Amino acid sequence: MQGILILLGLIAIGLFGGNKGVGNNGLFSTGMTPEQKKTSIEIQITDTQNKIDELKKQVQIEEEKKNASVYKGMITLSYVNKSNDPTQEYLSIRANNNIDKKMVKVSGWTLKSLASGSVVSIPKGTYLFFTGIINPEEDIYLTSGETVYLVTGVSPVGISFKVNKCSGYMQQFQTFTPYINNR
Repeated sequence: MQGILILLGLIAIGLFGGNKGVGNNGLFSTGMTPEQKKTSIEIQITDTQNKIDELKKQVQIEEEKKNASVYKGMITLSYVNKSNDPTQEYLSIRANNNIDKKMVKVSGWTLKSLASGSVVSIPKGTYLFFTGIINPEEDIYLTSGETVYLVTGVSPVGISFKVNKCSGYMQQFQTFTPYINNR
């Protein structure tokens, strides 16, 4: 930034002719006509503005890198189902097939609505759901290729849980969004 200010200062000196002394027609006396000097200065100003614009772009890129998630490229917001009914509204977050880590903890992550500014945290859930008991809550982890569904509404069974091959049987007695395959 200091270099730009020095360059702008030199341009200003060139515009006003610099200090004149004995035998000196100005600091930047080049034998150019006033029109040529004006054109040269306009070119220098344009070049300086282009350099400033490029520096602004580089600063923006660095800011984006600084604010980027450490999970960028590993986790994808893969689907959003909007609805006025909270029981039908959800989004899904998917761990890409090529993630470096064995597991990515998503419990505690926060999501912020761009529309309303509301912020919510991803809660804990239960690994294996059993009816008729208080299920222990644990952190939710995603492994390569797995998806977590975040529903705005309340779970029909009262707790978040990991879907497995037996979970589809719960679909007989409750309605889940998104639908749990009962095969």
